[in-house]
Amino acid sequence: MTDHPIAPEAELSRHGELVGDRACAKCHFNLAGQTIVRERHYGMLMVRCPECGTPAALQEYPLLGRWAARLGYVVAASWMFVVLGLVCLTALAMWGMSESMRREMAQPYATFVQQKWTEYANGSGPPNPYAYSNYQQNQKWWEDLDKKQLFADAGGWGGAISWRALWFGLTMIPLIGGLGILLAIVMPHLRTKGRFALVLVVGGLAGIFSWVSESVNTNTYMYYGGWGMAWKDLNIVLLPVSLGIAMLCLCLGVWVGRPLARGLVLLLLPPRLRGPMSFLWLADGKRMPRAA
Repeated sequence: MTDHPIAPEAELSRHGELVGDRACAKCHFNLAGQTIVRERHYGMLMVRCPECGTPAALQEYPLLGRWAARLGYVVAASWMFVVLGLVCLTALAMWGMSESMRREMAQPYATFVQQKWTEYANGSGPPNPYAYSNYQQNQKWWEDLDKKQLFADAGGWGGAISWRALWFGLTMIPLIGGLGILLAIVMPHLRTKGRFALVLVVGGLAGIFSWVSESVNTNTYMYYGGWGMAWKDLNIVLLPVSLGIAMLCLCLGVWVGRPLARGLVLLLLPPRLRGPMSFLWLADGKRMPRAA
């Protein structure tokens, strides 16, 4: 019986890299990302474990039938809807938290406008608690005002705006940043440009939600008087500021998501259980670290 020495991997013909999780039969190291070569003696495709050197033959199995393919379509469609739902949820969170920030920032000006409107609605007569709920009168009063002078009387950009409310952005980090981490993990195919585009898309959705909310609530009681007027007058500045801060929080989560997840995998899982999480490394063109 003639022994056939194993040729070095560099001398074998290469056929790409192994995609997907596959455990080494000897040491259970995940072989995902290893070079696929053709063994010369038998002509089989194989990969070699970088940990223990054990070869692993690759072979294709026949399909299970039509229902297996259909089930795959259902799973893929379900996963797509889950990802879309997470994107919409993130946009809703950004819209809600940015709106809360804008309310806090507009509070001094809104209070000042409400006071001026109440004085106008009551006139010189006795206070009328129902006067300020007259929408048509409210709109007529606002249209006739010198808004620049009104804003200056309220203190301008230094006094009419509560810039301390910018600290509210810190409360966005746990929620919006956490959602960004989830998006980075469930969308591993996104590289730098893709993640940047994702942040812009989610921010655009949040802006659309804000526009729809303002359009729907234009004639409701909460938008009469000071709140409605201050909101309309300042939103052109406060909306980009608040949404911009929310998008920065999302950027933080999207960019640190996979590195943070990789660190947790290495910290919490033993090497033999890390295989299913190899996509966290492959998504960024990295190899899984070898077991110590």
